[in-house]
Amino acid sequence: FWADYCEDVYYSSILNLLKFSADCLRAQESELCYESIGVAKCYQCFFSEECDACVNVWFSRNCYSCTNCIGCVNLRGASNYIFNVKYGKVEYEKKVKELNLDSWTDLQKLSEESYKFWLTKPKREYNGNSLNINVTGEHVFNSRNSKEMYICVGAENCKWCELITVPPVKDAYDYSGWGNNSELIYECASVGENANNVKFSYQCFPDTLNLKYCFWCIAGKNNFGCVSLKRKKYCILNKEYEKEEYEKLKAKIIEDMKTNPYIDKLGRKYYYGEFFPPEMSKLAYNKSNAMKFLPKTKEEALREGYSWSDKEDTLYKTSILAISLPEKIIDTEENILNEVVECKNCSRGYKITQGELNLLRKMNLPVPHHCPKCRENRRFSRITKPKLYKRFCMKCNLDIYTSFSPERPDIVYCVKCYQQEFA
Repeated sequence: FWADYCEDVYYSSILNLLKFSADCLRAQESELCYESIGVAKCYQCFFSEECDACVNVWFSRNCYSCTNCIGCVNLRGASNYIFNVKYGKVEYEKKVKELNLDSWTDLQKLSEESYKFWLTKPKREYNGNSLNINVTGEHVFNSRNSKEMYICVGAENCKWCELITVPPVKDAYDYSGWGNNSELIYECASVGENANNVKFSYQCFPDTLNLKYCFWCIAGKNNFGCVSLKRKKYCILNKEYEKEEYEKLKAKIIEDMKTNPYIDKLGRKYYYGEFFPPEMSKLAYNKSNAMKFLPKTKEEALREGYSWSDKEDTLYKTSILAISLPEKIIDTEENILNEVVECKNCSRGYKITQGELNLLRKMNLPVPHHCPKCRENRRFSRITKPKLYKRFCMKCNLDIYTSFSPERPDIVYCVKCYQQEFA
């Protein structure tokens, strides 16, 4: 979900300009990446996190402008490194062959070893780049004068925004996705692409102007309370008016909303100026993307006014166990496309698609032993969530505001201490 300008990508989320990749999360302007999180401008990046401008890196974290690295952390401009140890080109290639990067079993061992090694190295108080000015939040890049941001690129003068994956966005507040030259956005979700002065609206794009309380309005201008309109203007509840009549009626409705709020089933009042109540959502909380970022129990969700679905996912009859899959892609025959594989973790049935198989062959990687849902859950479990904690820099003891909770095992440095060790 949440992908823009991508090509031949499978089972991935929160993307912009990603090509020929699979099982990625938060990836931008990259190609031939697999099971990676937070990569930008990378080529052949596998099982890695928070890497920028890297080529042929495996199981590495927070590496910039690196080439041919495996199991590395916090390196800059490095080449031919394994677990932060430098090797000559010939010796590096020999070591790579010994690691058997085309073997499912050896990849799992290397993954476990790499994650343990990562924990021995410090992390900056936030995940993002050094091109931010006066910014707080997590996974924020190339932004300025923006506070409490989460997964945002190219934001200016914003607060409490998330999933701004296509820059720029300016002067926005309480905004969830997606940017792309948007300005003056307030209390909106999935609004973008040349959007201007849009409030309390959902799924409105592109070239929208002066919308309030609208849903699925395409290229609309000066509309209020409208649904599924295309290139319409001066409409209220989908009825078109002359400009003067529109402005007069809109003002009257707003005044009424200020004194006669909508009251939800929990008795909460929604006056003019607030987004739609949760009970109007089409999705149950546990079936929505919100569950990935802010997990809740059924009791918590219902108490807060969300709906919940107890419907079980469809279970398919499987024809082969994951443990019976070939160890290497070279041993995987075309008939794997006819099998329904039983997930090693949850026992769900899943299929290997033709495009996925072609990509794995190109990357020389074994077919996955876990279903797409379990793989997605694993990736989301690895990213920090949209919540900030007060804690101390573990080097200078300075107060910091970070998404790494005090209970986590990570070594966390303030920006200054981190940059003193890593450029």
